[in-house]
Amino acid sequence: MACIGLIALACGRTRLTPAAPHAIIDGRAIDFGQTPVLFPVLHHLLVSDSGRVDLHLTAISVQGEAFEGPPPTLVVAAGDTSRLPITFRPPRKGTFTGTLSLATDDADVPELAIALTGVGTETGAISISPPSLDFGRVGEGQTATRELTVASTGAADLYLGALGFADGTPASFGYVGSVKAPATLASGSRVVLGVRFSPTPDTPGASGALAIDSSDSARPHVEIPLSGSINRAPIAVSRGSVGGGAPVTGVLDALAGDTVQLDGSLSSDPDGDLPLVYFWSLATRPDGSAAALDAQSSLHLDVPGVYSVLLTAIDATGLPSFAPSRLDICAAAAQNLVVEVVWDQIPPDLDLHFLQGGAALNSAGDCNWANPDPAFGPHYDGDKLVGYGPESVTWKTPVAGTYGMQVVYFSSNGASNPATKAQLRIYAQGVLAADVSHAFTRVGEVWNAGAVTWPSGLVTP
Repeated sequence: MACIGLIALACGRTRLTPAAPHAIIDGRAIDFGQTPVLFPVLHHLLVSDSGRVDLHLTAISVQGEAFEGPPPTLVVAAGDTSRLPITFRPPRKGTFTGTLSLATDDADVPELAIALTGVGTETGAISISPPSLDFGRVGEGQTATRELTVASTGAADLYLGALGFADGTPASFGYVGSVKAPATLASGSRVVLGVRFSPTPDTPGASGALAIDSSDSARPHVEIPLSGSINRAPIAVSRGSVGGGAPVTGVLDALAGDTVQLDGSLSSDPDGDLPLVYFWSLATRPDGSAAALDAQSSLHLDVPGVYSVLLTAIDATGLPSFAPSRLDICAAAAQNLVVEVVWDQIPPDLDLHFLQGGAALNSAGDCNWANPDPAFGPHYDGDKLVGYGPESVTWKTPVAGTYGMQVVYFSSNGASNPATKAQLRIYAQGVLAADVSHAFTRVGEVWNAGAVTWPSGLVTP
């Protein structure tokens, strides 16, 4: 809704009148003074609105070949001030005149014309050395730099309006350091620009141009050719195999205890820079692993878990792969459940019993030396030292349930000191889940060591 003002009349009545903008514009002539040819001088004309509604400027235009004006319309908020930019850029030596014209919706200033004047003096000149930049052969992932000297060789200061790269120039070309424009280069001075070429596998080519706009009237726009060639990096392909099996890329499934043979023979070089040299590295390994790559490019998986191996291929020029190829090796436990008992002396003999839930010692549900492969699934591995342990029970794919673990002091075998200390270790999916111990004092003693629940692997001593 339009603002309305109240005006008191002589007879005591009031009259409603619409509120209006009030333009405040300095209409005096604008003298830009002297400036070198094509060297721009910027002037801002202040436009204020002291009214109570917005001021609208329309039909804004500039006449005169040396002058550049603002957009054709402008809105100034009530009580605010805006700036109209006007530029004087003399195309040659001499005195230039022009006019800034505009219209407003202030009834008191419906139109306004402001005289413009300025003088063009000397001409600046640009010199560029070398006239082109050749970066040679540059490898993907590497950078080559070249220097370009820009000199102001004219009688007047040189205005550098824009520095950039011509359309179609790959993004792999760039500046070294900070480069800003517009800028002024004093007559007789020079500046050195660093230009780089950093190709990647996505770089389409090795040519482009550096573009410079300046106040040199003979050469206001200059393009400096950029050229080179790309040494495409070798492409690494990492594979691994176990036990003479077919090599696998990406993810290799194996068992703890396996030895993986690494293979990079599928790697290639797009440019044919052969032969390739392979560099393997072990990026990650499971906690507790001491695994290391050997000279034959093989890796022994000493504990369960994930091993990550990286392959970098290096071509005959010494250029490495832009990115290494990764092989993840998932080493599962050879047996998901292992129960092992050891004791501290020979000749006493202890016996390990692994019991199905609720089963009694020496029953069909007891896995032990006398029943090494019971129907419910585990396997008794026997004494490692004949008759004297250690003893273990292994189970590759346990069935869900809770199982008991007992150790029986079977015989002292004539030991002068029959007392012995036993230690029971339980490994769930290759990880030590529990380590418990018991001191035996006599033959015939039974140690109820606890229970293990599957598939959680939880051990209750």
